[in-house]
Amino acid sequence: MLGFFIMKKILYLLIPILLFLNCKKEREKIELDFSPEMKAKLEASKQLILSKEKDTYQISNGSKTPNEAIQNFLTKAIQETNYNNNPFLFTEQEKLDVLYPNVYGSGTSLDVTPIEDYERLIDNLTRSGYEKTHSKMKSIHKNPRFEIRFQSPRQYKNIQGLKPKVVVYSNGKVLEFEEIKMVFKVGNLYKVGVLAP
Repeated sequence: MLGFFIMKKILYLLIPILLFLNCKKEREKIELDFSPEMKAKLEASKQLILSKEKDTYQISNGSKTPNEAIQNFLTKAIQETNYNNNPFLFTEQEKLDVLYPNVYGSGTSLDVTPIEDYERLIDNLTRSGYEKTHSKMKSIHKNPRFEIRFQSPRQYKNIQGLKPKVVVYSNGKVLEFEEIKMVFKVGNLYKVGVLAP
């Protein structure tokens, strides 16, 4: 039982890192020895994800700039406790229809995880990341000042990912939001796409 909890903690630390960072040999095909059942699940997941590929994609409640996307998301997180009700975060359907077909094949854990397991994992990470974000934002009373910087954009097929560093100042408090792992540009709009604790 103790081993299970240790393994779970290790996964929570490793998965966010693996989600959107490529290894040095990112373009090489990942070859792992899976059982026939696992290979069948992976093939079915691959076909589902690839069936969603398009030339252009759309998202709801997108913002005109990446900074605005983060500010809208964090401002809504003050009162909204359930991440599914924050309109400025990728919905589950948008992840399936927009994010996964663009990220698939980039050397992330999505490439080697059946879609049902991956969605369950992402849901847990998103929930934990949102709970921490909500808790921090609740402590802000008024007039927050946002300081947001981004690393160089990363192209994922037809969408672009931006990794932010977010600091919010309010009433003498300085809060860092490391839970926001990635903002995505879809068409001409931006939206928070990945959260993790």
